[in-house]
Amino acid sequence: MAISVEKKVGIFFILGLILFGFMLEVGEKWNPFEKKVMYKTFLTSITGLKIGDPVRLAGVDVGKIDKITILEEKVQIDFEVKPGTKIKADSVATLRLTNLLGGQFLGISFGSPGAPILPPGGTVKGRDVANIDIIVDNVSEVVQDAKLLITQLNENQNEVMGKISAILDDNRTNLQSSIANINSITTKLDRGDGSLAMLLNDKLLYENFRDASASVKNIALKIDKGEGTIGKLVNDDLLYSDARSAMARINDSMKDVKDIAAKINRGEGTMANW
Repeated sequence: MAISVEKKVGIFFILGLILFGFMLEVGEKWNPFEKKVMYKTFLTSITGLKIGDPVRLAGVDVGKIDKITILEEKVQIDFEVKPGTKIKADSVATLRLTNLLGGQFLGISFGSPGAPILPPGGTVKGRDVANIDIIVDNVSEVVQDAKLLITQLNENQNEVMGKISAILDDNRTNLQSSIANINSITTKLDRGDGSLAMLLNDKLLYENFRDASASVKNIALKIDKGEGTIGKLVNDDLLYSDARSAMARINDSMKDVKDIAAKINRGEGTMANW
């Protein structure tokens, strides 16, 4: 059955739209005449990273992932960048999140200003960072530990409360008796019964004590002012000087006595011959 001209035109138009959309999607990324520069790096985990994902230098798209190879303990990532992209010898490659919903890209740091340019085909130093899976696992472990801690606290609380309840039950009679005794003592104190209550409630005793305190304070003030015999003795500088001179003379007399006693012991003098 021959295809009509109208159908041929429709099919050609649809194929043209599909090709136009494909060119819009990959036209900026695909250039068969542009020579790419290849590098590689090694990471221990590349969760979510796949061939074709972008390579970004300081957040700017400079290439894409070309090949992913699983080795014994690491994953080798071969990637290509645009000519003229300056990757330095101390640049670091890390796995980064495109957004919180997922998606990964390989991020390359600038490196230090004085570092040399890494030649094509060189190995960029890789550094593993905590990806979303590791963060979620760590959060899950923390939540589980928190739940376990709360459960243990509840169990210990129930155990402690049970022991406290048992102690209260065993000593309920003693506690009630002790409370009753305390109430009785406080009641007697309020009524003024007993020696302690009389001391606490006797206003005359309080007034006598207050008067005695005032008298002691008055005496101390008089002594400080030099009034009275004791005040004069305490504050008279001349009396202090006389007393000090008398003590000095007594010390000299004692020294003479000691010298005489020493001479007698040695047999010197008239008294020594007695």
